[in-house]
Amino acid sequence: MKHVFIMMPARKRHGLPDDAFAAVFSGNKVALRYTGNENGDAPAEKSSVPDITCAFSLPQANEIGADKSIPTLFIGELDGRGCFAMELPDSLPPPPGLEFFSLRETFSLVDPASKKALCRAETLLDWRKKRIRCGICGAEMTESEALESGQICPKCHAVYFPQLSPAVIVAIRKEKELLLAHNAKFKPGLYSLIAGFIEPGESAEEAVEREIFEEVGLKVKNISYIRSQPWPFPNSLMLGFEAEYAGGEIHPDGKEILDAGFFTPDAMPDIPGGETISRFLIDKFIRETAPENAVD
Repeated sequence: MKHVFIMMPARKRHGLPDDAFAAVFSGNKVALRYTGNENGDAPAEKSSVPDITCAFSLPQANEIGADKSIPTLFIGELDGRGCFAMELPDSLPPPPGLEFFSLRETFSLVDPASKKALCRAETLLDWRKKRIRCGICGAEMTESEALESGQICPKCHAVYFPQLSPAVIVAIRKEKELLLAHNAKFKPGLYSLIAGFIEPGESAEEAVEREIFEEVGLKVKNISYIRSQPWPFPNSLMLGFEAEYAGGEIHPDGKEILDAGFFTPDAMPDIPGGETISRFLIDKFIRETAPENAVD
């Protein structure tokens, strides 16, 4: 069954309708319900690293047991039923029958519709916490039916919409090799693509050129857009590109990037997993440079 999530204007509520779904957050964790793996087997004993063959879903209201007075945020409909975002105190264990996972882990555990709901929930919850009061006059913000998911100041009438921070991520090809880099924030041995935020006043393509030169000292050409992905950490929109190596020697900046190099498909280091745009671009490179695609 293909699940469908439809975004709707975000609105504050109290409690959850009995038939609603909920994106339940506690600190940096998300509560999910186990629904079975691809074979319909019972779950194996859980570990800190979830089995990506398992299927998980957003819990329903009757599985959470939350107080009806707890603040919630309506974010849309999942399979025709209301979908809400809510936060539980960090100190509480997951509700009975549910498990906590990091948001990044959920990308490999839930269906695309649920992932879309979780991305929207995280971004809106984070923005609402940071936009309690007007940044101009300090009055408490209110909702407006005319502003979709935005808010308005009742005193000075300033209007605010959920903030997105666009970023670029790029697969740099050098013939049959791909540039991968180890970021200072990564776990030891993990390599991925060069990425960075778009600065005010520059295009996405200009951001690609600047980030690559700043972080590894290379120049690129033939920049082409591939696809995008919401990246709720906490509010990015990742724009995925490919580019060709055009010159220069690799010089990691030593701050964000500690090491970088060109790798062939048969000699890849540890790379990101899950349903991420970085893995999509890396897998695309591997498919397109496979031996069967070689031209004599």
